[in-house]
Amino acid sequence: QVVAQNADITDPGVKYSALLQQYIDGDRDAAFLRKLTQTAQQVGDKPGAARAGKDYINILKAPYSDEAMQFIVQFTSSTKDPGFALLQNELSNPASRLNRREVTVKLMNIVFSDVINPDLQQSGGNPDWAAIEAKIKPYGAPGEEIFLRAKTVYLFNKQDWQQYAPVATAYIEKYGNNIPEQEKRMFQDATARGKQ
Repeated sequence: QVVAQNADITDPGVKYSALLQQYIDGDRDAAFLRKLTQTAQQVGDKPGAARAGKDYINILKAPYSDEAMQFIVQFTSSTKDPGFALLQNELSNPASRLNRREVTVKLMNIVFSDVINPDLQQSGGNPDWAAIEAKIKPYGAPGEEIFLRAKTVYLFNKQDWQQYAPVATAYIEKYGNNIPEQEKRMFQDATARGKQ
């Protein structure tokens, strides 16, 4: 015999409407904001999930629980999000229990999307790498790593071996441990062409 005792069979959309009304009425309790964010995500309201997620992150206080950190990582998608600066600070905290590489890669992807890629798209095939490098300075090591990677890949794809060699060499020397072995060999083989 199967019993569905105390099962919540409320339609997610109906539940979300009720939660949204609580939010409009001023409820900003941490547990409530977390639930609202997750429900907004469940019903596909991305802007609502982003707004409630930002509100939740803004009221969190250090030290952060593992659950709070997972939430921050999940709901940080822009350099302007409150979670971005928080994750940057956590990366520099030696006591942090973050998965450092996972968070670094997340921040690198955000910096690429928000800062580097728009310049590459508007450059007409001739990016101003010095200007891009200046823009990524505030983003620390994740910014520097994605800058070197983006420039290395860009010059590799253009087969501009002369400019490629010093950039790829710097990237491999500084961040080689983070590059998959096959890709690293490909980059190293190509640097030889630039040195000829």
